Amino acid sequence: MIADSSAKLGVVRSQLGLKSDVESGYHEPKSPARLEFEASLKELQKPINQKELQDILDSTIKHDNQNKLITFLGMLLTYTEEDQVNIGFNAESSTGKSYVPLELAWYFPQEDVIEIAYASPQAFFHEQGTLLPDPSDDTEDETKRRKIMYIDLSQKILIFLDLPHDQLLQRLRPLLSHDRKVLVAKIVDKRERSGTRTKTVEIQGYSTVIFCCSRFSLDEQERTRLMLLSPETAQEKLKAGIELRIRRESDRKAFAEYMESDPGRQFLKSRVQSVKTANIENILISEEDREYIAKRFFEARPTLIPRHQRDVSRLLALIKAFALLNFCSRTRTPDGHSILTI
Repeated sequence: MIADSSAKLGVVRSQLGLKSDVESGYHEPKSPARLEFEASLKELQKPINQKELQDILDSTIKHDNQNKLITFLGMLLTYTEEDQVNIGFNAESSTGKSYVPLELAWYFPQEDVIEIAYASPQAFFHEQGTLLPDPSDDTEDETKRRKIMYIDLSQKILIFLDLPHDQLLQRLRPLLSHDRKVLVAKIVDKRERSGTRTKTVEIQGYSTVIFCCSRFSLDEQERTRLMLLSPETAQEKLKAGIELRIRRESDRKAFAEYMESDPGRQFLKSRVQSVKTANIENILISEEDREYIAKRFFEARPTLIPRHQRDVSRLLALIKAFALLNFCSRTRTPDGHSILTI
């Protein structure tokens, strides 16, 4: 009805020789709700620098600035196609090695975060997997067709609150190294009535994996696959942490409500959600920037060692993550699936 009225009004204006609203420059005033929405949208899209990000994260993570920035940016890369990173917190007990990733997980959609205290290989695969018929088996009777355990870990954040079983670590090595996006593993299922039976497991990647452990004797193969971090133990941090704990535990409900309503935290949580829904697969670095990065990297490391080949990948990952955080102010490629770092 409204459309018909508008059309009739346009005919009348034409017959009388009057200009339309568009031609005359007239615009209907925007409603307060519309103005508020546009303002909030503009606020959500504003660029955020390192200091602003650090201040927001400081609401519950005192000091540990490098650790919380690196971990948050690493978790943000979860929503790319294949730039996910692996992080390891390796420190003695009570230093906050699991506190940092658990607090940062609040900013991310809960359906994307998997927290695991401990897991053996069989338990991990059965808990995370879905048993489905093997498509390569053409047996007509579906009840007799072979089954495959499918585990979709793509764009997930796995937080191991302690080191998992050594065998699980070994079986996850190809996933951590991004050797293949789909990995095939064989496990033995002892629950079968006829005895043990081999099962095929297909693991879909990639995911962000975070290990929190107090073991300093990590296998070299794990160490090279992780971005190793260690929480600070300075007196200033310990004092700030104690004060925060007193405030939190004195009135948990009031503290939770305050944290939930904090504008900075809500802004960052919304920004993470917008990054996820933006479906940005790749972050591209220009030729000029590549030359600058290489120059600075070689200047700081006059003598190269094999590990530096992994270190440069981690440096590039952090550069990409910061561009992803500010994707609204970055140039998109014509296909819409990639952005430029500047």
